[in-house]
Parts: sequence; C-alpha cells; structure tokens
Amino acid sequence: ERQRAAETAARREQALAINELRDRGAQAVAEAEARRKEAADAVREESKALEAERRRALAEEEERRQEVIREIRALELVPRQRDKVLDPTFTAGHGLLDEMSLAELRERLALAKTRHAQDLE
Repeated sequence: ERQRAAETAARREQALAINELRDRGAQAVAEAEARRKEAADAVREESKALEAERRRALAEEEERRQEVIREIRALELVPRQRDKVLDPTFTAGHGLLDEMSLAELRERLALAKTRHAQDLE
C-alpha cells in the first residue's frame, strides 16, 4: 500500500507539473500575443502620425501654391505701363533703302513746304 500511495503521490505531482507546464505555455502564448498587439498598435500609431504629417505638408504646399497663383493673378490685373520712348533720330530698321528717321522726315517735309511756298510766289 505504501508503494501504491507513493505511486499515487508521484502521479499527482507529475499531473501538477504537467498542468503547471500547460499553464506556463498558455501564459507565454498570451504574453507573446500581447507583445505582438502592442507592437502592432505602436506601428499603427506611427503610421497615423506619419500620414497626418504627410497630409499637413501637402496642405501647406497646396496653400503656398495657391498663394503664388493669387500673387500672379494680382500682378496680371495691375496695368503695365507701356511708355515707349520714341527716338526721332532712329530708323524703324525694316531694311528698306528709303528708310528715314522721324527727324529726317520732318526736315524733308519742312524743305518741301518751303519749296512749295516759293513755287507759289
């Protein structure tokens, strides 16, 4: 009987050890799952932060572009001063043989008028 009691006690201890090992295995699996979940949450949060930063940067860039467009449109609305300074001694530069400057044309016109006036007298 002692032997039987000893065997029973040994079996109980063995069963307790096996149950303890199972519990430790389940606990280790749960801990590993928790660590994986924490890592996944961390990656997800980092991805959200990066996406938010990317969107903010895109919004800033779009706002800067819109500001440049508004400035260009405002500049286009402002009338430009197109004063051309006319140099009366400059020819038009079309390459014609009888090309004259405005000063020369006026001088010849004045000579023609005086000749015409002399012819009439």
